[in-house]
Amino acid sequence: MFEALEQIVTILGENLLNIDASVKLLAALTAFSWGESFYNFDGDVQESEWFKTLNPLAKIVVRKFMDINHHWQYGLTLNIIGLLYFDGLKLVALQYAAVGFIIADIKDFENILKRFGLLVKEKPTTPPANTSVVTTVTPSVTVTTLPTETTPNTVTMTS
Repeated sequence: MFEALEQIVTILGENLLNIDASVKLLAALTAFSWGESFYNFDGDVQESEWFKTLNPLAKIVVRKFMDINHHWQYGLTLNIIGLLYFDGLKLVALQYAAVGFIIADIKDFENILKRFGLLVKEKPTTPPANTSVVTTVTPSVTVTTLPTETTPNTVTMTS
């Protein structure tokens, strides 16, 4: 376990010395954090005392207003703006921020696909009665570093 953690720290350390990788990591993780914060904010608003005092119509309006825009839309918009107006490291930063927003909202995107029948969740199979099921899990961790201008690094560790 400690060997895996040591390798992760080494890989991160090597890439944090690279300005491109640092900008990519900062942009993606910042956008992901913002997306998660706003996801939690929506729930906090709906659980607040203020929201509970609203009349039913106002509750519907507030819920719909919070649900109109999604973080994956912000991500794609950032990418389009980047492609239209920026280049170099600024473009890369916007594109990685876009990816962060999209990843932060992937659960909502999956729900939209399910609602339109474009994504079908597989039903779990139930074993026949009077049988036992044994599942063996082998833990493994895959660490992928952000690609630099030269070569991407991927390390797979199994503990």
